[in-house]
Amino acid sequence: KYLGSEPVEPFWLLAWRNILAGLREMACVETESGQAAPDACIVRGEDAAVKWISESFLYDACGLYFASASNPQDALRHLGVRTFGFADLIKCLRHNNGQLMKTMWGQPTRSSFFSDVYCSLADALQADTARLDELLELEVFPLAHRSVQSCPHAPTLSNAMGLCTGFCDSIPQAWQEPLISRFTQDLVLSRRAQVLFSLIGVKTVDEAMLEELALREVLKPRSFTSCSPRSAQPFWCGLAILRRCFLLGRDIAQSWEELGQAIVVPSETGQFRPLSTLQLRSFVDIDTELPRGIAENICAFAGIMVRSPVARERVARPALPAEGPFWRFDWEVFLWNLGCQPANPLAGSAEGLVEVTLKLGSILSSGSFWQCAAQNCGALRYLKSLLGPGVDPRRHRWLRRLHVPTLGGGLVTLGDLFLQEVFQTLVGSHVCYVVGAPWLQDVHVLLRCLGIAVEVNRASLQKCIRYLRDRRVFDIGVAADIYIKLDELGFVPPNDEEFILVPEVGYFKAPDCSWRPFSNPLLQRCCRTHSLIQHYGRFGPSVCAPLERWVHLEPEADAEVLCDSLLQAIKLARGTPASALRLNESKPPTSDEAIRGLFGAAKHVIEALANMCSCEEVLPEEPGYVPYTVAMRFFTQNAMIVVPDPGCNPLNPRVRLLRVHKAYWTVSPDLEDHTCSAWALERHYGNNVAVQAFFTCKLNVCYCFGPRDLRQRMSQGPQGQDGLGDVKYRVQEGLEFSSNPTGSSPGFALGNGGVSSSGCGG
Repeated sequence: KYLGSEPVEPFWLLAWRNILAGLREMACVETESGQAAPDACIVRGEDAAVKWISESFLYDACGLYFASASNPQDALRHLGVRTFGFADLIKCLRHNNGQLMKTMWGQPTRSSFFSDVYCSLADALQADTARLDELLELEVFPLAHRSVQSCPHAPTLSNAMGLCTGFCDSIPQAWQEPLISRFTQDLVLSRRAQVLFSLIGVKTVDEAMLEELALREVLKPRSFTSCSPRSAQPFWCGLAILRRCFLLGRDIAQSWEELGQAIVVPSETGQFRPLSTLQLRSFVDIDTELPRGIAENICAFAGIMVRSPVARERVARPALPAEGPFWRFDWEVFLWNLGCQPANPLAGSAEGLVEVTLKLGSILSSGSFWQCAAQNCGALRYLKSLLGPGVDPRRHRWLRRLHVPTLGGGLVTLGDLFLQEVFQTLVGSHVCYVVGAPWLQDVHVLLRCLGIAVEVNRASLQKCIRYLRDRRVFDIGVAADIYIKLDELGFVPPNDEEFILVPEVGYFKAPDCSWRPFSNPLLQRCCRTHSLIQHYGRFGPSVCAPLERWVHLEPEADAEVLCDSLLQAIKLARGTPASALRLNESKPPTSDEAIRGLFGAAKHVIEALANMCSCEEVLPEEPGYVPYTVAMRFFTQNAMIVVPDPGCNPLNPRVRLLRVHKAYWTVSPDLEDHTCSAWALERHYGNNVAVQAFFTCKLNVCYCFGPRDLRQRMSQGPQGQDGLGDVKYRVQEGLEFSSNPTGSSPGFALGNGGVSSSGCGG
């Protein structure tokens, strides 16, 4: 205290310096615990962290004592006692592996302690940026605990290399924890303290940093080493981050193909294996095996032997929690693009096939699934390899038959579905849709391979009709709209498929329909074809025109319909129950109504057939000529030539039914006064050249009935009543001749004898 300030005079200056030299060798400085030589002392100074350091700890760390504040500051300065600085702080923080920080961690004031330490370090770095490298290697940052079992009184200290202050918000925290060193969240730091983190580049981890750490993790050498789920977790976390990067369409430091060739992946057997030797464990988001033990328990309950499936090396299940609705599919896409082999349920275990068959239809019909797949071109490439045009046709047939549950609780197949955006306005709610699928060509190609209708064309419109027909949907407005679209595409319905809707009745083949009905009232009611004009006539030419082209304009244009309708009328007239005839009429004619209109209907049919067959100038001999062969078949197999009884009461008509070999067109002149002339077809069907040619040339009816024919018929005698004739004999089959003069009542016995060769020519 007697030194005072530095003298000015040379004599006293030399003496003053000699005194200082002597004092430096003596324990003349008061410390916080006693006296010490000046070179063993240090002044606390203004450093924020120095107040947390005791003199005893300073001595252990640096071999120094804190000079007491009672010492004259000028004298301490003249004796060379320096102030506590950066180098001293570093020694204290490193002492005994961070003993000071570990000790302070358990104190209530730990946040204040670490705040002051970081403030001191920040000030030192700002004063001299050359200290950065030393600061980065300084282990003074407590890490966050990765498990609740970690002891809070023993923090793990880390340096700033790879340190971050928080998780990346866009990536699950569970993936980040095994890969990053994160600063603890148990400290509340001051704003000045947080400046240190910005100075040394410690911040919240970002995606680029995580992808770099993930790549480093998965490329670690592990070839053919065993692994447990716990030890493999960092690998799966790193691979999950890279998978996310791939699905987002981002690139990494090397190509994905190179990455797939470089890494090894945990297998189900607990070994790291090359990816190309392993098979995926799921097929389009469905695990190809039942959960462990289920198959064994079922077999044990049923008392049957369990057959162990063939061992297949598959990728292990990722040791990560499930994330997102289609997380298995995301792994499939990623691993397949890296080189893993796809699963094949049709060639795998039976339980895998059952599991996939039960669930796959719901996934492939989900618009959200296709939205997920469309976000990455790798996913579409993967689906194309499984479902696209080049796969085995057997797989396509299997996929199209997969069941899909409907909102109403029913089931349809995948091949029954339609794309809502395309078909909603056409068929409304009558069909089942794939809702929300993205409008992408690649997606539409895959949907088309699954049998789902994605565009309006011939095949999809036919599919609409078949779907409506199978479910008995009789919406004539929808059917009319479909017919308009089909006609615009130049479509003509096949004759062998029920394609034409008759409302409230069903769908019928084109040959079973006509545009207009019969002009004859009885034939209208006995016809088994359906008239369309009364149903579709109100829709205008856009609907009427195609239907008129697809079906006969009128039933008179179809020989099959003409003959069949007449045959049904004859059967009704003979007493056959209408319920046995499958007529379209809801109220078919009675037997009496059929008898009254039978001859008019027969004449109408004969004239139509005659006009049809007369179109050919030369009689065709080939049996394929439809009008001729149809008429021959009907008239030779059935008694269908109807002749009215000329002697009956018009109010109570009677008719005769003749077979072709019993009928004749006219009689010879010498029989004109005989009763047989009353049955000549010429008298009833008129002197029509086309009708005459039809009977005599097409059906081979006898042209002229002569005396020899009459004698032969009379010699055969009566043959008995027709069992199908009505009890009042109003409808009978065949003729019986007598010698009664013209005007007498002819006989009505049935005759089944042959035709004489004379006159009729056999």
